[in-house]
Amino acid sequence: MNRELSEIYGETRLAPTLRPGEVIIPDDLSSHKSPKAAATMSAVGAWF
Repeated sequence: MNRELSEIYGETRLAPTLRPGEVIIPDDLSSHKSPKAAATMSAVGAWF
């Protein structure tokens, strides 16, 4: 998985299932270190 696909997954699949206060812990995979993904998760109130 590359960064673009990870961001799309975060926006379309993961973020809609999250509730405020939930925590997402990414591993060291470079595609998981996306500022856009962090912003998407923060927008729904999750900790990234």
